[in-house]
Amino acid sequence: MAYPVDAGQATTSVGTSATPWTVNLPGSIVAGDLLVLFSRQATLVLHGSNSGWVTKVDNASDASDDVTSFAFKIATGTEGATMSWNQGSACKGAAIVWRVTGAYPYDPLFVSRLPDWAAVNVGVGANPDPGNVVVTGTGGAQDCLFIEIAGLDGETQTFTASTNYTNIQNANSGTAGVATTNVCIGGATRQLTAASEDPGAMTAAAPSTGWCAFTIAIHPAPPSVPPNFDPVPFMRR
Repeated sequence: MAYPVDAGQATTSVGTSATPWTVNLPGSIVAGDLLVLFSRQATLVLHGSNSGWVTKVDNASDASDDVTSFAFKIATGTEGATMSWNQGSACKGAAIVWRVTGAYPYDPLFVSRLPDWAAVNVGVGANPDPGNVVVTGTGGAQDCLFIEIAGLDGETQTFTASTNYTNIQNANSGTAGVATTNVCIGGATRQLTAASEDPGAMTAAAPSTGWCAFTIAIHPAPPSVPPNFDPVPFMRR
């Protein structure tokens, strides 16, 4: 099987409290691409309902009481350059969206091939540590794309990726107000044949009063499924 590919990224800074957010999307999206969204809300706000997106993490357990979210969807090809991202109430924050090609298609017939994700690790300090993710399904090691992500409170800190991770992306909510009302997020990717992956700690440029971090595993498409397979017509047969 071929590895899923980190084919593009887009970052968004939300420096003024708002809902919905206008979130930037990567370019060149086509039907069947997997879109992975990571966001951090700068207050105790879970995100709202967003059509077409499957939410897998919406977490508020770190010491800063900021909320870290992870969601994904299969692109329709009509997304455009931005999207509207609803929050439970107005808040500041930041978001990163990845465009992944060659991922296993998501629909009810393929539920065992949803992206896998590690339990959310929480802590304080400057080294958020994404946890070990186990790749589900049969056959042992798979040719996966792994994404490590971390979010913390603060203003303009940047993250350095773990060893072997590349395409690091950083976003923040700006510097308005006091530092504790702002957030920083970062994420990077790695192609690896493995049955599990523990990236090791990322490094932030400054310590925090609270961080969340975890790892995502994206399964490769089977040989019989084109890399940009659109599941909707398939489901209607």
